Amino acid sequence: MADKYELPTYTLSRVRYYDGEYLKDDEFIDEQKYHIDRRQRHDRLLHVAGVCEGLGLALANATTVKVSAGTAIDAQGRTILVGADQTLAIKPENNGALYVQLSFGEVADRPADANSAVSSNTRFTQAPTLVLAAAVQANAVVLGQAVIANGQASQVTATGRTYSGLRLPGPANAGYALHARGDASPGLVDLECNLNVTGTVQVSGNRVKSKTGLGILQTDATDCLRVNPDGDYPFTAIYKPVAIGTGGLAVGDWTQLPSGQLKTTSDAVIGGALQVSGNRIKNKTGLGMLQADAADCLRVNPDGDYPFTAIYKPVAIGTGGLAVGDWTQLPAGQLKVTSDATIGGKATVQGDVYAANSALYFTSTTHDHSGIGNTTGYAAIENSKNYEALMILGRAGTTKGRLVKLWDYLLVNGGLEVAGDAQVTGSRIKNKSGLGMLQANADDCLRVNPDSHYPFTAIYKSVAIGTGGLAIGDWSQQPEGNLKVTGSSYIGGVLSFGATVRQMINLWSNDYGIGVQSSTTYFRTGGNFAFYKGGTHNDAEWNAGGGERMMAIYNGNVKIPGNIGTSGYDPVGGLPGGWGGGVHTWDVAVRGTGKSVHGWQTGGWDLAEKFDRHDPSLEPGDVVVADPEVPERLIRSSAPEQTTILGVISEKPGFLLGVSWEDPKNPTALALAGRVPVKVTLEGGPIRIGDLLTSASEPGHAMRASRPARVIGMALSAFDGSQSDRGKVIVLINLHQWSPVER
Repeated sequence: MADKYELPTYTLSRVRYYDGEYLKDDEFIDEQKYHIDRRQRHDRLLHVAGVCEGLGLALANATTVKVSAGTAIDAQGRTILVGADQTLAIKPENNGALYVQLSFGEVADRPADANSAVSSNTRFTQAPTLVLAAAVQANAVVLGQAVIANGQASQVTATGRTYSGLRLPGPANAGYALHARGDASPGLVDLECNLNVTGTVQVSGNRVKSKTGLGILQTDATDCLRVNPDGDYPFTAIYKPVAIGTGGLAVGDWTQLPSGQLKTTSDAVIGGALQVSGNRIKNKTGLGMLQADAADCLRVNPDGDYPFTAIYKPVAIGTGGLAVGDWTQLPAGQLKVTSDATIGGKATVQGDVYAANSALYFTSTTHDHSGIGNTTGYAAIENSKNYEALMILGRAGTTKGRLVKLWDYLLVNGGLEVAGDAQVTGSRIKNKSGLGMLQANADDCLRVNPDSHYPFTAIYKSVAIGTGGLAIGDWSQQPEGNLKVTGSSYIGGVLSFGATVRQMINLWSNDYGIGVQSSTTYFRTGGNFAFYKGGTHNDAEWNAGGGERMMAIYNGNVKIPGNIGTSGYDPVGGLPGGWGGGVHTWDVAVRGTGKSVHGWQTGGWDLAEKFDRHDPSLEPGDVVVADPEVPERLIRSSAPEQTTILGVISEKPGFLLGVSWEDPKNPTALALAGRVPVKVTLEGGPIRIGDLLTSASEPGHAMRASRPARVIGMALSAFDGSQSDRGKVIVLINLHQWSPVER
């Protein structure tokens, strides 16, 4: 590749054309550089290097890898096109797992023909290279891997194969890519950043996974939601301060508790009976607060510093019963207190303890074990100074450690924190009104709020999980498989819509959305399309909200405020002087009639007409006459002052008449008017500017007319034969019969 065709690092200027400019190849080369730079810069900054289509690998035989036709983009933003299936020979020295790599390449091609004014090649043709190597080369696209032993390939795999995608520019030159995960995980797309979704996100499967493949949310066959089903700590988080682990319940933090334990970090209210299956209730330090001994007697504070039970009048002790506060005769073994009771030491109760319409207080705030039952190792209830809380300690020595059992109902008016496991022997936890809050069914699935008017699982105030659907931001009931997000949404991993072709995203209704048909992505609208730059949302149609309207599509029409560039041409770069805007392209094909209000401007000099019948060896500049034997056929002039002279073959017509849709690019055309280069000789003497020219003896050549003859026009340049007896002059075409009198 010649130096002048090399692309600079930055192409900052574009060609500015103007009327009358003498164009050389440099202008067109510079224009190509500008467009190639913009195209490659776009693909490098807004796309990810990798395979775009095709380029599949197969073994043609043990020594040949076959690569199918396809397209890729490299890290420099260059499009690599493999137009037909290629083969890559495996060398005897190749060994191991080697990457099949595709790299960009170009070669000069299509030499100029013998009649061209240049002798070099006229095209650059893509010639990508395929190599086998253990290390990935710079700017190469990996198509896969070949497993080779002693020059023989046993298989080809998709290992290392990457697919192209979209690159989203970010701050500090950071880029965020969206691309297919590859052959190992077909149907999955990786988004290497967070995703904010302001509309609906619908998951067609039954699981939302993390990037490592572990489940985050999963709905099973019974429409129950499992949170973190594959995690190291498989528990369902209902709310930030609640954790349900493998049989334990923690209220107030995320502590994982053993099976059967309940931890509350705040107050716990029990609306029904509290049953302890052991013989002791201990405080947090392990001292007994309540204890039942072998004789079924209840001892209060059995382990305290002052082990006694205090009874104060009015107290009635009946036939085995004790009443404090009135004289009620109680059955054997019963104790009734109608007012406050202060016990400074231990109280041993062999029967039940009732507190009807009153409370049980621990008034000491400085004692380490102020409570019921303090003997180490026994169950206890403590008002602990050290822990600043009422402590209920389970019975020691069970298979589950210190065990506390609650029968019937537990009502907690404040927070509930369980440091260990919480085990419910029933299948349901209810609220005060009797409606279920948590329920485990026969499938060991957890249902949250099962008895509500709207039977869905509430994860948080603004999150609702219905019969298979999930709403974030309100309490809406969503159909199975639907996800509704009323605010912003951030997705750190992949957002996949599945492999079913359909309209995946509804922007307002089914009439407005984005979908896929086979291999086509479509955009649907119930009205029009508008593209805005800048500004903010405005409900009024065609209102850019303070921004700029870049394009509008309505009723099959397209309207843009700027220009259009096609065939790789910049809509605003490399334009001729005085150009008023519109379409910047190469060729324009018009099926109907082309009309211009202000005229046509071309780079050619003359008006010419195409002739289908002609001597095939005719060249631009040849003087031609009418073929006397074939109608409407052009042949070279062959005699001086021929009367059938018709004119000159045009070299570069500005306007060409008589061209059909299927004609070649450069048909043979006869110049009718304007300036054309003409082949001349010195047969009639030196040619001066202003001389009239007629045909000469030399076939296809003109000479100076010196006597009456049919002339082709007037010379606008001179020829004296100082360099050669043949040459070319510029002639203004004016075909007519001339005599010296006219001069």
